[in-house]
Amino acid sequence: MLDPLTAISLAGNVMQFLDFSGKVIVKAKELGISTHGATQGVNTLEIVTRDLLSLTQRLKDDLRSASLSDTGRGLVREEETLKELCDGCILLSKKMIERLERLKPASGAGRRKTLKLAAMTVWSQNELDELADQLDAYRSQLELRVLLSFRRNKQFKDILQDPRTLDVTTRDSFSAILQNENAGGASIKEQIISKQRRTSGQFNAEHDETRSGIFEAVHKVRPVLRVVDAGDTEDGDVEARRLAEDRILDSLLFPTMSYRYTRVSKAHEATFQWIFNDPRPGDRPWSSFSEWLQSGTGIYWINGKAGSGKSTLMRYLCDRDCTRQLLAKWAGSQPLDMASFYFWHNGTWEQKSQIGLLRSLLYELLSARRHLIPAVLPDRWKDEYVERANWQQHFHWTLDNLRDAFDLIRLQDHLRICLFIDGLDEYEGDRDGRFVDIIAFFVQLTASDNIKICLSSRPWLVFEDAFQSVPNLKLQDLTVNDITRYVNDKVSDHGRMRLLRARDPENAESLICEIVARASGVFLWVKLVTNSIIDGLTNRDGISDLQKRLRMLPDGLQDLYNHMLFQHIDPFYHEQSSQIFQIVRAAKYEPEPLSLLTLAFAQEDAKDLALEAQVCRWTADKLEIKREEMAGRLKSRCAGLLEVSGTVEDDVDYLHRTVQEFLQIPEIWKHIVSQTAKGFNTDECLGRSHLIRLKVATDSSDVDDFEEIYGRAQIVLRFARGAMLSTRDASVLLLDELDKTMTFHFLNSARPLYGGSNGRIGDWTDITRGGSDARTELHWAAYRESCPAGSYDNFISLAVANGLTEYVRVKTAQDSQSVLKKRGRPLLEYALRSTYSPEVELVLLLLKCGWSLNQEYQGYSPWQRLIIHLTTCSICKPIRLWMEEGRHKPHLEHLQPWIPVVKVLLDAGACYNALCQQLRVMPGPGRLYQLTLFTSLHVFSPLGPCPNSELESILKSRGAIAVSETFKLEAGSRDQAEQEASKVRLKFARRLNLKMDGRFGGKGSKVFSMKWWKS
Repeated sequence: MLDPLTAISLAGNVMQFLDFSGKVIVKAKELGISTHGATQGVNTLEIVTRDLLSLTQRLKDDLRSASLSDTGRGLVREEETLKELCDGCILLSKKMIERLERLKPASGAGRRKTLKLAAMTVWSQNELDELADQLDAYRSQLELRVLLSFRRNKQFKDILQDPRTLDVTTRDSFSAILQNENAGGASIKEQIISKQRRTSGQFNAEHDETRSGIFEAVHKVRPVLRVVDAGDTEDGDVEARRLAEDRILDSLLFPTMSYRYTRVSKAHEATFQWIFNDPRPGDRPWSSFSEWLQSGTGIYWINGKAGSGKSTLMRYLCDRDCTRQLLAKWAGSQPLDMASFYFWHNGTWEQKSQIGLLRSLLYELLSARRHLIPAVLPDRWKDEYVERANWQQHFHWTLDNLRDAFDLIRLQDHLRICLFIDGLDEYEGDRDGRFVDIIAFFVQLTASDNIKICLSSRPWLVFEDAFQSVPNLKLQDLTVNDITRYVNDKVSDHGRMRLLRARDPENAESLICEIVARASGVFLWVKLVTNSIIDGLTNRDGISDLQKRLRMLPDGLQDLYNHMLFQHIDPFYHEQSSQIFQIVRAAKYEPEPLSLLTLAFAQEDAKDLALEAQVCRWTADKLEIKREEMAGRLKSRCAGLLEVSGTVEDDVDYLHRTVQEFLQIPEIWKHIVSQTAKGFNTDECLGRSHLIRLKVATDSSDVDDFEEIYGRAQIVLRFARGAMLSTRDASVLLLDELDKTMTFHFLNSARPLYGGSNGRIGDWTDITRGGSDARTELHWAAYRESCPAGSYDNFISLAVANGLTEYVRVKTAQDSQSVLKKRGRPLLEYALRSTYSPEVELVLLLLKCGWSLNQEYQGYSPWQRLIIHLTTCSICKPIRLWMEEGRHKPHLEHLQPWIPVVKVLLDAGACYNALCQQLRVMPGPGRLYQLTLFTSLHVFSPLGPCPNSELESILKSRGAIAVSETFKLEAGSRDQAEQEASKVRLKFARRLNLKMDGRFGGKGSKVFSMKWWKS
């Protein structure tokens, strides 16, 4: 049997084989769907297959060398099986190469011969498919054999326990890969063989987690083994691991992750204690929660009416020590972890999405078990720690890679995990707006005995159908005693009520019983009604008055809200009430909650204050007075339907989700809006408010991070855009004032930042060397860390990037020459890379001003940047995924807004044949990069990432060429790879007689291809 360290080394080559064989399978299948460029596919497939042949031979040699080095013992049975698999792969690879050679045209072959060979390519597809399927089977067996060998190798397991050979994190990483050893081969088959029924393309994608896990382990062990041989460990390694862990965890974190939890009311004293007891004979049927915690599996479903207290109960369960104590009995000797998430319909996108859910849970679990990061996120760990690549600059968490992580967590049989997920009905829904996908995910996740989930939601039919057979309870059936306790504590114990009870005990008790009976288990209704009763007690109401007050309040939350909105607000305040409700609704689309101070400045008529106030922070007392005034206005103008949280910023929000649902009823909202004047605009109000906050509630000399101030300026720009779209107002005075205010903050901040001659911001220490004028060399807009060197951002570029067409129109009319004088990054590029939907009017305006769309900046024109952007931004899958997967279409409806822009640019003289490029790190050992060169015609062609027949036709009519080539580069760093890519791009263009600016010597539409080329 191979010694464990040799096995680890061998595993590296095995993983390379699996990676390359996946490429062969995909390329072979792609030939069958290709409608043109068959020769290109044959060339690429042949080259990748030759690489596979070489790698397989190396695997075979490694096996022979390992066995001979062990005193000539020869191959044991297990190693002989591996050798036979290698022999089979070699034979198949040679057959495939031989078959491909017959499909290549001879040098100087004519058009007819080429077409004949292209037809033969299609006719030979069945044979190639058969070879690829056989190779797929060998590949599967090889992967299975290696994993089985690892798990059965006692020496390999022993080395994991030896502190002299591997550090703790490395041992934990291997242990995570080798879990479930007691399950034997069957469990491994379940993990791997079950995926073999997929297509070969899917096989490659779904095995990525297994391959990456072993890749990661091999990469980690090899340096450690070198250290062990030296008899010492590197002091910096522990710190490097810690930094890698921190960066990965930080990438999972999002600002509002715990916001909803903090907003959920804590349970009233001594309520909900019943949930830890067994059901009583007189109760409505419900499943014992304590029994589920101690010994249950799968899902426990807590359902209840809107406002019945589900979120409060979920927070109560997460906060109680009793919950963990009962779960500890279920966990036994295994480590126990708990994590929770609270969906929130009123929150940010992350707070109501599946991606936000998984990021939050993953962050909580891995923060507690940091040693699992390499096993659960092997690709991220390889990039961040093994290769030390700065992957975060271009990385965004997707649903697929987050689910992959939970698939790996599910395999950690040595852990016991209980998840608490509140408000499933507040989840925004799957892509089709339904809940089928997320329900299936929960069911799949809890199929493992080591994970269970407590879910809460409203009793919607989709949830009843999904969870009717799991342990559950209906909350409104079980809270009568809790509601009685709450009413007694709030009303019966009130000083005035004690006096009334002494005079009329029977009617006083009847009042309490009536409140409890009418509540129907809805805690929120009880809260609102008791508040009204307490108001009556404060006003010296008698028992009969309190009974009348109670009977005036309707049953049901919506009817109660209707009563509060139309009966409790003084008509004098209707217009102000309407303004507040509209502002709160508009602010819901912002990433940060609406603060009391922001609402105060937005609600009042503060145009003069926004333009005339000095940039000078008000005193704390003056700001507090403003907050208190606004809090009082909320009570008198909004009838308690809005509330102020206890957060630092005193955030304003709806009393409950049901309030928002009530206000969004069309006839209710129409009535609210009708109370304000026609010219009222929420975007104007909020933009003005944030500018005022920058002036009077921000002290730049006290802020270490200018990013906070810059972020508020971006909010002003967003609201200015919203106002412009609805009113066509350029907001020139407001935006000019924003520019002045930010310039003041930039020059007076605690750590003013400064950009040198390269056009990028440096540190304050540079200013002292730069002289008194150094800090004014660049505009404050160039502050951003993401601002490229030499871009020289200014306020006009910010306006263009934010789609402020009317403002740019006014400024160019005033002085077009100053606009044209901008250095660095062309304004057209900002317009074409905007965060928002493209503005055709803005692009036309800039072209009319004289901006050239072929002006190069850092090696690319705005046209090239746009084409690259279309292949990499969120509107469609990255070009690299398109080329690897071969058949997954992007969401093409998102391409539609760009079509008019592309047409305008083509009419304006875009160099449509200009070469564009993508560069990415390739998986596997070493520093290999994949460079893809392509032109716009390829992007819009049927097999391109953004297929569009209209644009394809236009480009062909103009003589465009379709180019798409992939190269493999070796480089020590990303910068070196970029430099090498530029050389390859230039060399490639020369071979095609294609100039770097896109001009091509020749007429007519053409398709070019080249062989795989190593730098």
